[in-house]
Order: sequence, then structure tokens, then C-alpha cells
Amino acid sequence: MNDLSMRCNPSHYRRTPWPLALLLLSLTACDSKEAEEDTLRVKYGETWRDFDEERIERLPSVTPRGLWFCGTHDPIPNAVDDETSVCINVTLDEALLGTGPATLTLEGTTTVPVETSGQVAFTPGAGHSPGVVAAWANTGCFGAPPTEPSVQQVKGQLVLEHNSDVWLSGRLKLQLTGTLAGSCPGSAAEADIEFDLPR
Repeated sequence: MNDLSMRCNPSHYRRTPWPLALLLLSLTACDSKEAEEDTLRVKYGETWRDFDEERIERLPSVTPRGLWFCGTHDPIPNAVDDETSVCINVTLDEALLGTGPATLTLEGTTTVPVETSGQVAFTPGAGHSPGVVAAWANTGCFGAPPTEPSVQQVKGQLVLEHNSDVWLSGRLKLQLTGTLAGSCPGSAAEADIEFDLPR
């Protein structure tokens, strides 16, 4: 089991009003795009919610290096404080970056603590690729913070079509089940997202 610092992941925004968090992300080397063909959604009860608004992708320049894929769900556009956010974090092994195209399998269990300054713990499954250190989803809204750690089952694939010293692009297909982290946890999350990011 590997413990990871959470100082560079979306959980830092868990108690930040989400519109402000999006602004902070957009000012720190984020890539925002329309997500008409991508999928980013969370399951609440028997209902899936799409998080297609205010979509952001990011590859932070500090360690641990990780891909962030974030979006919001805003059911009443003119209402205040009704937005829900989700960010999916895929932490990468630094040695993987710049080594060329790769297809990586994501399989395992991630435990996310309640404390934003705590440690994410990832236990890889039998088929997990070592180039991916961990993956998890974090939610945010104007609700109460969680009182129990989040445990998420991870299954998916990360395809790096371009992986150079200056650029990273490809596609993430990911399924997360269990209890998502953050103040508005769902029971599952799914992502099918293309990305094209400078390093």
C-alpha cells in the first residue's frame, strides 16, 4: 500500500465554494474546454448526473504529478449555492512522463481520508499498471464535510497517445464505485475523457 501526499489534488477545494475553486484552478495552468463528446458523471441513488459544465483538465507542475478532470452540475442556473462539483485525480509515476506512448490498466482500491491534509492510500489490484500511482474522485458542494474515509474501487484504462517532455495527450476511461470523497459523495463515478495538455 502506498501513501500519497494530498497537497496537490482537488480535495484542497473540498471546503471552498466551488465557483471560487474553479477560478483558482483556472488561474493555475488549467485547460478548460467544452465537453460535448466526453463523459464525466456521478451516481446518486439510481440517478446518474452529468458534470458537463465548467469542465477543467489539468496536469500540475508540482509533485506528485497527476491528471485532474473536473466539472460541475448546476441544476438551477440562476440559483445560488446549488452547484455540485466532481474532480477525478489520476496520480502518475514521475518516471512514466516523457517515455512515449503507453496503455495503462487501472485496478485497485483507494482510501481517501477525511482530512484534506491527510494521505491517500492506494492498494493496486493484480492487473494494475505501475505507471499509475493512484486514482480517485472527490466531490464538492455547499454541504457538510464527510465524517468517514472514502473507499473507492478503481477500474479503467489510461491511454497515453503522446507522452513527451513537453506534452501529454490521450484518453482516460475510468469507473469508480464505493463512496466518493467530499461533501456530496455519490456511490459511483464514470469518466471517458480525451485530454491534450502541456507539461
